[in-house]
Amino acid sequence: MAGNTIVVLGGPFPGVSRRLPVAPSSNALSPFPIAIKCRNSDEAAEILKLQPLAAVWTKNPSRISLARHIEQHFQEYGVTVSQHFYPCWKSSKNAIYTNFDDVSAATAGWVYARYGREEGIKAALITFIMQNPKRDDNGRHLALSDGVDVEIVELDDSEHEEDGRAEAAAEHEAAEVERLRQRSLSPTKQISAQTKGKGRGTNPLPGAKEISIQQLQQPSAGSSSRGPSLQRSQSAAAASPAATNTDLQPPTQPRVLASVFKPSHIRDSDNSTYLLQRVRDLQGTVGVVHEGSVSTLQQPLNTGLGRQVDWYLNAHGYTQEAADSIANAYAPSDISPASSTTNMPRIQQTGAPSRYSTRTQISTKTRLPWRHRTQRKVSKRTGAEKKQLAKQRRENKERYNNALEASFQVILGEARKLREEFGAHSEQYYLEEIMQRPKIVQSHRGVNRWNVFLREEVKCMNDELPEDVPRFKSSALARQLKEKWSAMTQEQQIELTEEGASKLLEHREMKKLSVRTVPTHTFQDACRTLETIEKEIMALHARTGVEIAMFAVRGKIGDYLQPFAVQSSSRASDFFHLAFNTPINELVARYEAYCVSGAEGVVQNYNQALIRLKSELVTLIAEKLSKCVGRQVRMFYKGFDEHITSKFGVVCRGWPLPKFQSPAEMATKNEVELVMHAFRTGTTSFQRLTEAEWRAWDETRFQAALEQQTDPRDQSESVESHTSGDRDVEMVRSASEPQASSSSVPPQDVLQPSRFVNTVTTTSGMVIDTSNPKKRKKRSDAGVARGPRRKISA
Repeated sequence: MAGNTIVVLGGPFPGVSRRLPVAPSSNALSPFPIAIKCRNSDEAAEILKLQPLAAVWTKNPSRISLARHIEQHFQEYGVTVSQHFYPCWKSSKNAIYTNFDDVSAATAGWVYARYGREEGIKAALITFIMQNPKRDDNGRHLALSDGVDVEIVELDDSEHEEDGRAEAAAEHEAAEVERLRQRSLSPTKQISAQTKGKGRGTNPLPGAKEISIQQLQQPSAGSSSRGPSLQRSQSAAAASPAATNTDLQPPTQPRVLASVFKPSHIRDSDNSTYLLQRVRDLQGTVGVVHEGSVSTLQQPLNTGLGRQVDWYLNAHGYTQEAADSIANAYAPSDISPASSTTNMPRIQQTGAPSRYSTRTQISTKTRLPWRHRTQRKVSKRTGAEKKQLAKQRRENKERYNNALEASFQVILGEARKLREEFGAHSEQYYLEEIMQRPKIVQSHRGVNRWNVFLREEVKCMNDELPEDVPRFKSSALARQLKEKWSAMTQEQQIELTEEGASKLLEHREMKKLSVRTVPTHTFQDACRTLETIEKEIMALHARTGVEIAMFAVRGKIGDYLQPFAVQSSSRASDFFHLAFNTPINELVARYEAYCVSGAEGVVQNYNQALIRLKSELVTLIAEKLSKCVGRQVRMFYKGFDEHITSKFGVVCRGWPLPKFQSPAEMATKNEVELVMHAFRTGTTSFQRLTEAEWRAWDETRFQAALEQQTDPRDQSESVESHTSGDRDVEMVRSASEPQASSSSVPPQDVLQPSRFVNTVTTTSGMVIDTSNPKKRKKRSDAGVARGPRRKISA
């Protein structure tokens, strides 16, 4: 069991296990079940004593209350584990580990993974529950501020309570003396003590402010099966001896509530007056340097790999010994054999043309600003005003957090009422039911004419205002304009908002699909969207077990987005390692380098680019035709009328070239791009004929074929008509679109419908006949008698 013993605190299956349970996500309401991977069975037996923490959470489900309970009553559980632990609260497997290799495996592929190293299981539990490893000058977690008293669940008082309090006071006084002695050391000695060792040393923070009520007593025989009883108390913090030492307490910090109100990245309040720089070697973090209290840091590194590499290693806190090990890890001969390129397999897309619809969905409109912000007049504040403003902000934040926690208690009371009324589920179930919110918009609302009227009227009023005057808000003018709107008839409303409705649709399309031009806006949009997609992917995997791997990189060198990879489980990384012998992070980095370097324009010549465009055009035309017909059909360019129009009643309108031909027969790149742009913008499209048009077209086709057999016409007129007219070609059927004029006499340069079967025509009347097959070459032995050759007798 050594190295693979897992202790599970709380949850549906508490106890010792050989496999990690399904841990909650970082933004879940409850931290349970908490999985702790132990080094051996003895350590697991000690940590099992912390099982009553689940009962503490049941009585008061608040992360901050649970963390303060662990801080003040940890010694009463009698756990004697003093080695380091790695709490990992945002990864694929959230747990508390004892080996950094397990942490690396759990955070592989997570760009925003969160973990840390703590000395002792007590600090590891508090960091894992609060998801905040930051501490104050006394070594206490910033999340456990003493600014506001909260309800704390503590153990029952024993008969030796006074002795336990006196012993705790003595230990606390000794810890304060040791902390003051450590702070009296010079900064140079602190740095040397942190970086001294073989690479596995740590920088233990002072252990002050730990309050112990009494040692955990052995349970009696009558209560051995129940464990220590629990009760609520609000005076535990005030009764402790540490509460009287007001001169040694840190200043009041803003309170942090449970994750049901704020996600982890908002709870990490960073209002400290110093910076922390981690000192690392190849095995992990070996110490922390307080840059605000140290006048001179270490000298810059010199690895011989260039200034940028030295700056990177120096910024991440690597020591000189670790940097030299990185620089001398590989020789050029070890790297050059692995530089050969390999053709990656390409997935065929011909069977699924619908995938291209999302790829080509883009707006051609320019992105314009739709908000008007009036520039404010800012007056420079003095130092005293800034301090007073900062004080007011702290007080407001503290009162706001108190109000949030009071609201949470009200919601918790409502969940208890639901539990008492229905009784089918637990309080936790009803609490989660109350707090759930929809995350994805399931439907989109159409254009409302009242909104169009309100938008246009407010816009007209704002256009008449001067430049520096604040603009009107639609919410302030809605009641005034509602009377004017109600006085109009329905016909007047439709007539007044007809033009504004189309503008509103264009405005929505511009906001949704137009290209952003400011790099910061692009970065923020990408981060928000990818964060939402990541949550939905993980939720989909949890519900259905679908395995998903997704990459996202920047497309231009001027963008700020870092390589982003999401994998629902470790199967994705294992697959890429087995298939390509490359870790998933390295594959994403290579993909980003390929996208921003523009390598595709260098390695492809003109012919390769033309072939690629022709392939894309064939796929696009097949997709448009299949969408018009309603099922997958084969495209015919020669004999389009016989194979497509006669069977499905579909015609092609707006063909941009003089000749209707296959993309394989197009000679230049401009022709291919012209046809592709025409299909994408809607200038050229496939349209289905009505029943009347289809019957008329079929009758005309039959009559034309009959006339060609009885009275053949000269085809030279058709060829001569090609040289005149506009080049904006529209492919139509001969009788599909009757002329608006009542005269049956066609224009002079337009061929009669009986002259052809299927044509390409321009708006000016130029006609191209596509139904005549190519004449075959006459055989050289035509007319020669064939048969067995006979020898002529002499």
